[in-house]
Amino acid sequence: MTDQLLDRALSRLSGEGLDFGDVRCVNRRTEWITARGDRIDNHQQTDEQGYCVRAVVQGVWGSAAGVVSGEMAMDQLVERAVANARQRVERGAKSRALYPRTTEGGQWQTPVVKDPFGVSLDEKYGLILSANEKMSLAESRVIATESQLVTQQNETRVRATDGLAFDQVQTSCGGGIQAIARGEEGRTQSRSYPKSHEGEILQGGWEVVDGLDLLGHCDRVAVEAGLLTAAPPMPDQIATIILHGSQLSLQVHESVGHPLELDRVLGDEISLAGGSWAQRDKLGTRYGSEIVNLVSDPTRSGALGSFGWDDDGTPSHRSDLVRDGILVGYLSGWQSAGRAGYEPAGTARSDGWAGYPIDRMANVDLEPGTAGSLADLIADTESGFLLSNNRSWSIDQLRLNFQFGCEVAWEIKNGELGTMYRDPLYVGRTPEFWGNCDAICGPEAWHSWGWYFCGKGDPMQLAHVGHGVAPARFRNVQVRSAS
Repeated sequence: MTDQLLDRALSRLSGEGLDFGDVRCVNRRTEWITARGDRIDNHQQTDEQGYCVRAVVQGVWGSAAGVVSGEMAMDQLVERAVANARQRVERGAKSRALYPRTTEGGQWQTPVVKDPFGVSLDEKYGLILSANEKMSLAESRVIATESQLVTQQNETRVRATDGLAFDQVQTSCGGGIQAIARGEEGRTQSRSYPKSHEGEILQGGWEVVDGLDLLGHCDRVAVEAGLLTAAPPMPDQIATIILHGSQLSLQVHESVGHPLELDRVLGDEISLAGGSWAQRDKLGTRYGSEIVNLVSDPTRSGALGSFGWDDDGTPSHRSDLVRDGILVGYLSGWQSAGRAGYEPAGTARSDGWAGYPIDRMANVDLEPGTAGSLADLIADTESGFLLSNNRSWSIDQLRLNFQFGCEVAWEIKNGELGTMYRDPLYVGRTPEFWGNCDAICGPEAWHSWGWYFCGKGDPMQLAHVGHGVAPARFRNVQVRSAS
């Protein structure tokens, strides 16, 4: 029936005398399991399918989305999309030229070794309940534990009037653990693995979860949570800091990914999430130090934001954002790039069938440097702090001034880790902060981190994004305690 409905929509669009039209079908399957303490606290399973139809009349876009059960309903969806475009023309909407594009389609899918939906509930429940038990037994100060598993599969099929046709399947899987401890003074602290919030989620099958080795990190996570309850607060000073990849990935997300989304630069997000300090007149100017190289790369295998085509139909490809510290490009889709006169970066993405494609991060990566392993970078640092795992963040509407709180910091003295500190927080301004980056670990320390919930748009849309980073060092950073 899906093929019939796609063909029906395409036939109707082709007969409307449009500049362009396309139809997108998305079938999404999601499973989210959470264990708190010795019980399964939440197990959600959803399975949804819907269609989005877009039409361009005299350079003006219109769209309609919905759940379609038959040919009559599909005809009505197409009619709504075309009518919306024509009504916008009548109301004087600005015409936008379509950027020339390839119509080469095909098929793409995430490489999966072990189907995560085929793993038994006994195995899934057993894993996260065992993780919680291990954390509780490892440290007497632990008062609460939480573990979770996440699996999602998106099957997307697109047909367009210019001949583009593609099918793609994105499968993602992962999870994480967290221990919360309370000390003698009643202070509570938490530690997580592999990172905070939803844990680590990558594209792939159950092999992603196996690779995380959640049970192997339970003891350390619990013990460190307990130690943090008695640790001193982070001292207030200007210091050198090293950011672990778990935190650096979010730093890239907030201070590079979002400000370089072209629709935000063009003013489309002003009413909700702000603008960007990195306006088009900043192209060719300094964004960071000479060793900072940042790229958009949705082609990368296993990364959470990878795909074969974005939801505008642009083939995925790698493109430079910052090269040798200089801003050279933006994250853009077919429409925003056409408005600005740029080649599309291929990062227009939608939240399932109901979302309209907007400029989003896919995989924004910090290229590795030459500083070796994290141990090598610590050994090369005379004094400073190592900060790990995000706990909070705040950044202004231009993505310029920010502060990040982390779970833990360790003092570095003469190239060795020393005192553990609780409630660390660091603040900065985006170009100055990246300009103070003086060392990035090498390929052996580079890792892809997945962020499952990235919100943007009005109405709000969520996207899955990836950030490949290696730990990096930053000089002259203000640090202090969040408590």
